[in-house]
Amino acid sequence: MGVKDVHDQLETSSTTIKNNLRVRDTMDMSGFNVKDTFPNGGKILVHELVSSDDSDYEKLIEVATFFAAAGKEVRLTPKMKRPPQFEYVSIYGSLVGTQYEHKCPDLLVDDLWYEHEGFITDNAKRAFGNMMNHGLKQSSRLIIDKPDLTDGFMIRSFYGRIKQGAAIDEVWLRNPDGTFKLLFKNDKHLP
Repeated sequence: MGVKDVHDQLETSSTTIKNNLRVRDTMDMSGFNVKDTFPNGGKILVHELVSSDDSDYEKLIEVATFFAAAGKEVRLTPKMKRPPQFEYVSIYGSLVGTQYEHKCPDLLVDDLWYEHEGFITDNAKRAFGNMMNHGLKQSSRLIIDKPDLTDGFMIRSFYGRIKQGAAIDEVWLRNPDGTFKLLFKNDKHLP
């Protein structure tokens, strides 16, 4: 093998290594694949165990796109199945020792956990109650599909739940037209 042959072989190996590194760059060590990036640094990462066939997948991508477009890093996380397909701590480690330990919220936005809840019933009050009951078991930060209720009704409900001991840090509304509105944050009602 001549010097030119060795040089060509090294160049081919170098290209192969670079290509393999590019593939690895799209997946971090915990199984998250980069789905989309935004010029402002926002990024959507989807765990390899999240199924695009899930009924709420498209809505979760829509939510993730909203936050990532605002410069946030958003991770879509898998649902826990029995038997477990992953080690809980590797994905949800920051929940260990909190009231949400053993729960699996849908999204990690920067360092904050969010749960998305939707509904299919025509009964708006029942839908709202179910979204709150189910969502608050997963996280104190919710993104809910907007039911046909006034903002005032929903905000009064948040305060009533807080008075009864519920932890509610944020509630975002996902409107039918695909827009989002921060309805409630901490103790402040935002117009």
